[in-house]
Amino acid sequence: MTPEVLLKNRSGVLDTPGLGVETPGRLFHHTRGADADSTMKLHTKLLMSFGIIATVCAALGVIGLVSLGRAAATSKEIASHQLPSVRQLGDLRAAQVLVDSAEASLLNAALTAEQRNAEMARVARGWERAKTAMQTYESLPMDGPEKVLYETFTGKWNAWKSVHAELLTSIDKWTAAASASSPDAASMHAELMKFALTKRREIYFAARDALTAIVDLNEKSTAGLIAESESRQGAAKTAIIASAGFAMAIAIGLGVFMSRSIVGRIGTVATRAQAIAQADLSGGPLVIAGSDEVAQLAESVNTMSSNLKRLIASMSAVTSEVAASATQVSNSVEGISAGLAQQ
Repeated sequence: MTPEVLLKNRSGVLDTPGLGVETPGRLFHHTRGADADSTMKLHTKLLMSFGIIATVCAALGVIGLVSLGRAAATSKEIASHQLPSVRQLGDLRAAQVLVDSAEASLLNAALTAEQRNAEMARVARGWERAKTAMQTYESLPMDGPEKVLYETFTGKWNAWKSVHAELLTSIDKWTAAASASSPDAASMHAELMKFALTKRREIYFAARDALTAIVDLNEKSTAGLIAESESRQGAAKTAIIASAGFAMAIAIGLGVFMSRSIVGRIGTVATRAQAIAQADLSGGPLVIAGSDEVAQLAESVNTMSSNLKRLIASMSAVTSEVAASATQVSNSVEGISAGLAQQ
């Protein structure tokens, strides 16, 4: 065996010509492209994992946002339409009651002129309030059934308004006759009372019932919108909670998957590397499934272990050969020494 048995090549790796040691450049010299490819593989796995989590969270988040948007739209409709409608209808009903009560007071023969003027002022306030309420209500959007009810109501309201005007005219005539101590004043008052208790009350209740039908429709619609808004808010809350829970479950599942597919296999390779570092080459080749970086690392460790085994075997053979050569040299020297002694 020549002194060139153990030499180092230019890369610093032991080269043992003729000993069968595997030194593939693929394992000991990576090109820049190979590093980029290896990094991309792990990078892809991580991106896929977090991408799945992000996609699920985004999807559930969109569901939650859509539900919240619908709930907000419903709340806006309630605030901008339903509540103002109900408020104006309430004002209209209050105005009708105010006019009706003032009319009833005007039929009282015992009222003084001042009291009659106060009741007439109440009538005027009632009609002004009704006018404002109707104008505001008519400016708000109405659906089909509400329009039909409102048209019915306006017809009956106008009829009641005409009867009111007729009643006030009769009251003025009766008041004038009573002030003049006319003998017809008593019969005129009796006719007024009959008119007020029959035709006037009939028309008044017809208008009131039509108004009540509109109020009931709006209250029912408002209650439905409130229930819908609460339902959508609940759906949004459920979607948000489900998003958080589902994301946690997927994160845990992907963590376990990544741990088994990457960390667990790396641990296996690390254990074998530690054994080799402690001069334990008794283990068989590592079997790592796949073709990613972990599998390539396991292949490199297997190659290193195989090379070390061959190198140690070769070194043992070289040591035995050197010992045999030394024995031969020693025997030769002893022979020479014996021959010289005999001379």
